[in-house]
Amino acid sequence: MKHDLVVRLSPIDGLGAFASRAFTRGAIIGTLRGRRTSARELGRRFLYGARRVSCDPLQVDARAYLVLHPKYNAINHSCSPNAAIRGQRMLVAIRDISCGDEITFDYSASEWSAEDYLHYDCDEWPMRCSCGEPECRKIIACFPCLASGLRKRYIATRLLQDHIRRRLGRINGGIRIKEARCRVCDAILRQERLRAFRIDHGRHLSAGAAAGKEPLR
Repeated sequence: MKHDLVVRLSPIDGLGAFASRAFTRGAIIGTLRGRRTSARELGRRFLYGARRVSCDPLQVDARAYLVLHPKYNAINHSCSPNAAIRGQRMLVAIRDISCGDEITFDYSASEWSAEDYLHYDCDEWPMRCSCGEPECRKIIACFPCLASGLRKRYIATRLLQDHIRRRLGRINGGIRIKEARCRVCDAILRQERLRAFRIDHGRHLSAGAAAGKEPLR
């Protein structure tokens, strides 16, 4: 894949990976490569001052990650991606990609942190999204945090890594999927919902004041 991607400035965020040739839907773009490490090691790196240890490595098992080669690490997230990861680290086109298009995948379809994932392990995850797509979710978090309809679509089309499929197989007979969120994702999503409610409530009060109405008590 090293000759099929070109890294340059991205309109999404920082650097991005762009196709140097066309890919048809279903084509294998390549295998993501990097150094395998553990969630524990990523936590140690964070404690010693490393940045972006939570959002950059690619999860490949419940507590295992790949510290990606810089070229593959440049692949950005999109809420409307043109690629997906199948198996453990095989990147495939999920629609036709033209030469020069930025290649993206949905980070939420590759991450399902353990329920005891600790806050000190997290510096930039969950992350804010700047993909600019009409269906942008604004906050990117673990797979269980996706809306039910999107989760079902990913499952039906098999656009998921093996470690997520194994996890789904273990919980289908018991725990509801939203109860399998890690602590960090759950806490941050609760904060975002509260923040959105406060913004909407503030707009309601402002509109009421402009119309000369008494605010609701």
